Amino acid sequence: MTAVFEELGFWQKRNFYRMLEERHVSTGEELMTQGELGDEFMILLDGQAAVTVDGEQIKYVGPGEFFGELALLPEISNSNGRRLASVVATESATVGVCGSMIFKHIIDSYPRVGGRIIAQAWSITGN
Repeated sequence: MTAVFEELGFWQKRNFYRMLEERHVSTGEELMTQGELGDEFMILLDGQAAVTVDGEQIKYVGPGEFFGELALLPEISNSNGRRLASVVATESATVGVCGSMIFKHIIDSYPRVGGRIIAQAWSITGN
């Protein structure tokens, strides 16, 4: 699990993961599409995915890394709720998914986790 979540205690992690819906995806499956409205936050539990912006691959994400937060934080990202990148599984993978309401609950209920997610959003957008 990424450093963002590692400081959670056992029960906090258990409760946190219970809020996520687990999805299995195949190689080549698109998890997010740039420009579409975004209403989900995802954590890659296993596997790997490529992140592209305007068709150019900018990075890979692996287990424990998360994505989708920028569309759910339009006040930070100036995204207007739209995806700023596409994410495609480069191998079969499992993702933990939550909608915007649960994402906001996570941000509010786990202040250190929320702060780190917001800090990552700021670092990506330069805001």
